[in-house]
Amino acid sequence: MVSDDPSADTRLLRALNIALLANDLDLPALERLLELLSEVSPPERLYPALRAALGHTDARVRSKAALVLGRKVENPLILEQLARDDDARVRANTVQALWGRDNPEIRALFGVALGDLHHRVAANAAYGLFLADPAGHAVRLVRFLRHPHPRFRRAGAWILRKIGDPAGLRLLQPLVTDRNAEVRTSAFTALVALRQIAAASGLAVEDPAQTP
Repeated sequence: MVSDDPSADTRLLRALNIALLANDLDLPALERLLELLSEVSPPERLYPALRAALGHTDARVRSKAALVLGRKVENPLILEQLARDDDARVRANTVQALWGRDNPEIRALFGVALGDLHHRVAANAAYGLFLADPAGHAVRLVRFLRHPHPRFRRAGAWILRKIGDPAGLRLLQPLVTDRNAEVRTSAFTALVALRQIAAASGLAVEDPAQTP
């Protein structure tokens, strides 16, 4: 068995590095390598492997790494290191991989990430906290909807669309008329999605696009 071979993680790490550098990626093999590493490697060796995969330029690789991270990695030291990484892609993908998990350590990690200076990291944390504590999401959303930087306001529209509650239509009001065109576009995308959800559910809700 791999877990009984003390040199297994060295060989797996070498194989992973080769896979990450390959022009023609074998994604199933890459995912299997990451899964095996998560089972046999000590934290100090697993961390750089996950970091390299989560920060890879190919979105498919990042997705596989995040999938393995979310399913397999329980070590809080590794999770905290990845969530504090210098690369915003690594931080954002780490937080996203933890969606649906709920324990005090994960909530604390989401709480720290919520204050991240990168909008995607913070937005992923807000959605992770929503999944863990739906009742408190409105308060957290205010930071995004009123943020001075347009990227955070766009992220606020994304969060509302991701949550998918038609009641969020009223919260879109300031974004629909935002001074930034990209924010307005994101708000309109969320508006359409929430309208569709409301229509499919037979709900009558206030529509910000119709509000004078």
